[in-house]
This record gives sequence, structure tokens and C-alpha cells, in this order.
Amino acid sequence: MKYKYVPNTYDRIKVNQIGEDIFLEYQIKYRGSIEKFLQSKINFEEIEKELNELNLPIIEDKDYNFYHKFSNIHSKYLYLRNNFHIENLNKNEIQYINDMIGQNQLLSDEFLLSTYERVIYEKGDNYIFGLTNLDNSVKSKSFVFEISYSRKKCEGLNHKIMIDSRLPILKNELKEKMEKQLNKPVSILIYDGAPDIYKEAFDLNVYI
Repeated sequence: MKYKYVPNTYDRIKVNQIGEDIFLEYQIKYRGSIEKFLQSKINFEEIEKELNELNLPIIEDKDYNFYHKFSNIHSKYLYLRNNFHIENLNKNEIQYINDMIGQNQLLSDEFLLSTYERVIYEKGDNYIFGLTNLDNSVKSKSFVFEISYSRKKCEGLNHKIMIDSRLPILKNELKEKMEKQLNKPVSILIYDGAPDIYKEAFDLNVYI
């Protein structure tokens, strides 16, 4: 299985000090642990049912997007979109992750709660995920999720109109619901399957 990632926002000096391959290994462990934590707080099964009611066409080819392909949330539409800045952790925290990898255990909730702001939050008040446009601008200090569907596979104009009218409303409802369940700031993006840059512009491949 190939693990592809786009380290476009990382502190490259710190990443190189950790080592590219081991950095990605730590990143995998952190992401898997925090997604497990999120599943204990957020009712993703209920969210999936609500998204299913919109009859959103699924993007079958998961290679279109790293974040969805390697998601542990197991949703046809929803996945965590934050970057994981492992390079912001100190040596003791890095060692803890290394120990948990060696023991094949998830990172503790206590560790995640004490570090996630340094790991997943971006600098500034707002941050653009993906292509540069206002629709992709969200709060930097939040858990960022993305809903994806294939617009080109919609069943005619009426289907597109229905999605365009109902999905933004549902997005806001889900945001409020998830913030209450998580008790943390949440942002949600929508990706409609338009041609993207993930596979063509970047080709960082490592194996796990």
C-alpha cells in the first residue's frame, strides 16, 4: 500500500531532522489515533445516514485524494482533512510516539489532547485547503473535515440543483452537531470531484 502525502506546509528543516520516512510513520500513527478518538466522540454512522439521504454520487477512485484514501473513519463521503505537523512536537513526545509504534498501540487520549493544537492547527486565523479559493478557506484552529462527491455523475440537472440547495444546509447542520459532540471547533469543506492537483502535481511515495 502506498502512502502519499503532500508536505507543502511543513517546516522542512524539522522534518529532515526527524527523517522523511520516520516522520511519515509517526504521522500515520498520530492520524490513526486521533481518528479513533474522534470516532469515540462523534456519531459518524448518523452523519453517514444523513449524507446518504442526499444520494450523493460516490467518487470510486480513492487515488483522487490522499486524505480520503487513507481515512480510518470509513465513510463514503467524509474524512479528516487536517495536515499533521509532527515536526512541532518535542523530543519526548516524538519518543512516546516511537514507543507506541513499537508496542503496536494507539496514542493515548491524554497525549492527543495535550498535543493536537500544535499538530493539526495551522498558523493564522484562516487557512486554505486545496485549491486557492474562498470556498476552501476555513478556520486554522479547527478540526477540518471534507465531504466529497462526484458532481459529474449526478443524474441530470435536477439532481445537481437538489444537491446545491441541500448540501450547504446539511454541512452547517453537521458542523454544529459535530462541534457539540466534540466540544471543539469544526470546519467542513465540500469537494465536488472537479479535476484536482493531488496525483498530477505531487508524487511523494513511501510504503508502510
